[in-house]
Amino acid sequence: RFDLRSCHQLSNASLLELAKGLQRTKQLRSLFLDFYMCCSITDVGLLEIWRSIEDLQLLDLDINVRGLTKVTDRVVPAIISGLRSKALRKLHLNLTQTRQSDALGSELTMALAGLRQLDILKLYFTECPRVGDKTASSLGHSLQAMEMLSESIICFSNTTLTDDGMSHFARGVATLRRMGRMTLRFRRCQRITEQSMVMLGEACAALPLAKLQLDFSKCQALRREVAMRYSGPSEVVLDSLFHRKNGVAAATVEELVPNSDARTSSNDAEEEILGLFRRVGAETLSPEKLFSVLQKLH
Repeated sequence: RFDLRSCHQLSNASLLELAKGLQRTKQLRSLFLDFYMCCSITDVGLLEIWRSIEDLQLLDLDINVRGLTKVTDRVVPAIISGLRSKALRKLHLNLTQTRQSDALGSELTMALAGLRQLDILKLYFTECPRVGDKTASSLGHSLQAMEMLSESIICFSNTTLTDDGMSHFARGVATLRRMGRMTLRFRRCQRITEQSMVMLGEACAALPLAKLQLDFSKCQALRREVAMRYSGPSEVVLDSLFHRKNGVAAATVEELVPNSDARTSSNDAEEEILGLFRRVGAETLSPEKLFSVLQKLH
């Protein structure tokens, strides 16, 4: 386990030495490498790391390169080679804020189909603005081969994902019959619409989920009240139209979009609450105090 987070002076030369050491650990079965915000690292150092683990029979692999803005999609072929022929049970790969492309991102996610024994998958493309539909579509295809998968965190926040890519991804999600705990994040995906929420809801509806967390916040094409209604922890989402306890299919577009009567009723309720706040002087409370009061009501 190497936790090297925020070691800003860590260089490629250090990684070359680390790679040499890894090559000598033939019996290694679990590897954790955290290079978060080690901003001096480039493709050169990471390529050597991935090459060094090609021959290791790892069962558990956790590599975090979040915030390494000098790292590009040139490392993807080495990642694919490093994953090949491994009987991994757990894979955590955080590529947040690296310079990945949709073309090579799709090659990486397609390669995951070979990890048929995988039990836990955590995959982050957060804030990779060139990643989008191709990557999500190939990941959906790969999920169909992961029959053992029971826990996952998958993040496409602030990417160019659209409804088209979501449709393919959702088809893969629907096949995860052992999935018990799942987190899916699409924060600031500005090209997805409420149709994406419907497709994902239908995919999640029949899964044996004990925990589900979705994040559609800050998606401009989604009305805030809809995005917030179907985002959050399992106690919110599992009781929503996205997941009925009897396994019935999930939301339709009509259910997601309130009719005019519902909007009028909502507006009336808001005005009534505002009037009550004014009468009792609650408008003079600080935002922090008001939030504390609302939490107690909830």
